Amino acid sequence: MRNKASKHTNWIKYLILTAVFLLLLFIGAHYVIKKSIHNFISTNLPKNIEIEYDDLDLNLLNTSVSLHQVIIEFSNTISETHTKVSIEEIETSGFSYWDYFINKKLRVSSLFIDTPLIHYSPHLVSKKNPQDSTKSSFTNTIDINNININNGSFTILDNDKNAIHLHLEHFDLTLNNTKINKNTIHNKIPLYFENVSLDAKNLALNTSRFEKMTVRNINLDKKKLKLDSLLLVSKYSKTVLSKKLTTERDHVTLSIPIIQLQNFDIGLLNNHFSISASSGSLLNPSANFYRDKLVQDNENYRPLYSEMLRKLNFNLDIENLNIKNGFVGYQEKIDDAVQPEMITFNQIEGQLNNISNLGKKKTNISLTAKLMNSTPLQLDWEFDVLNKESEFLISGSLHQLNASTLNPFLTSNARAKAKGIVENLYFTISGTNYASRGDIKMKYDDFEFIILHKDRLHINKTLSKIGNLFINDGSKSDADGYRYGTISVERELNKSFFNYLWINLQDGILNTVAGNGKKDKN
Repeated sequence: MRNKASKHTNWIKYLILTAVFLLLLFIGAHYVIKKSIHNFISTNLPKNIEIEYDDLDLNLLNTSVSLHQVIIEFSNTISETHTKVSIEEIETSGFSYWDYFINKKLRVSSLFIDTPLIHYSPHLVSKKNPQDSTKSSFTNTIDINNININNGSFTILDNDKNAIHLHLEHFDLTLNNTKINKNTIHNKIPLYFENVSLDAKNLALNTSRFEKMTVRNINLDKKKLKLDSLLLVSKYSKTVLSKKLTTERDHVTLSIPIIQLQNFDIGLLNNHFSISASSGSLLNPSANFYRDKLVQDNENYRPLYSEMLRKLNFNLDIENLNIKNGFVGYQEKIDDAVQPEMITFNQIEGQLNNISNLGKKKTNISLTAKLMNSTPLQLDWEFDVLNKESEFLISGSLHQLNASTLNPFLTSNARAKAKGIVENLYFTISGTNYASRGDIKMKYDDFEFIILHKDRLHINKTLSKIGNLFINDGSKSDADGYRYGTISVERELNKSFFNYLWINLQDGILNTVAGNGKKDKN
């Protein structure tokens, strides 16, 4: 009986001792692992990265690690902080002890980052040594199945007294299958990921000294990007802007209620930042431009669109982009005493193919619209973005133009009026960055041009009669009622493409109505 009691007592002692041993082992392991993680954070990070936190929690049972009230600072080579991140909590789960202690690899199932506030000052980032200390000293491997960032904000500061260049008020971000290693760390995007989803609100961007841009909502999910309420506007009123300018510049109001892109992707191509999409649409875009011609001309060179695309500092590749129900309005102020009138292009529908600087195919643009909300017009335009002469081919047509609909614009801008009907106008123009040639044909009736006095209220009969002596009213035409003309223009290199297009049309129309009107047999 005593032997049984003694054995039972010994068994209980062994059990208690085992439990105590396991508890001590657990406490010891907890202490060792926690200290090891702390040491990893303290000693294995590059010298230009500092991390502070209030507390570190470790749960060995569910393999989770969390840091509270975290501050991360990235500094340049002279110890100036260029990036500061304040975080409420960082939590990892599914932490692999085996990979960490045996393979020296940091592998976790998920990483949760709560309320990161990011401030970035790019002008403080050192440019002296491209192989900076962050990249050269990083030899670890980090694998994270899922990264979830909740309730973040992001601010980029300008170098002018810490003025805000970009501010994103709120964002939630998810990345899947993320990897960071000694190879990825050298890339401009220092990590690899397979999928990304983003929900962001209230983006504000200071695009220049004179313009700013805002976007109300940004959503990216399953490679579908949607932007709501994009607005690009001048910072000042028209009057104030004119006073601040030393050379002429458009006062701009651009609004795009919805932008959608399918199969949207961001990443690296040959270590260059890359944006691509298979298709997209701009819904109800509206643009108003106002130019004060009393401000001195800007004599700086203005590249054509092919050159602008070619010289982007990132790769762009959008296969198809549609414009639906667009609007463009343009005004010019040429006299303080005259209220500028607007010329408008309404109901714009467009298809843009191969908006790309990769040179896979030629860029093709097809547009239709109504001039002054009444006259149908159509435009087809193509160019090769890799052609350094900026060669282009553009053709178009216009139908049933009542010339009097342009009179408000002509009166304020050209001190003139027109009357008559242009039934059809067709043109084809080929050109380069420097010069262009083309053909035009018009079918019109009773066309007449009237020159006004400076007060724009009375007709200058003398100049009107002289001008109309050289203008055929449309009666001397071929059997189909058409008169023909040619186009030959040299580009003003400080003017835009649309100015270039306008002076081509102006030259062709003048040649058609004032020339012999015959078709060039060559």
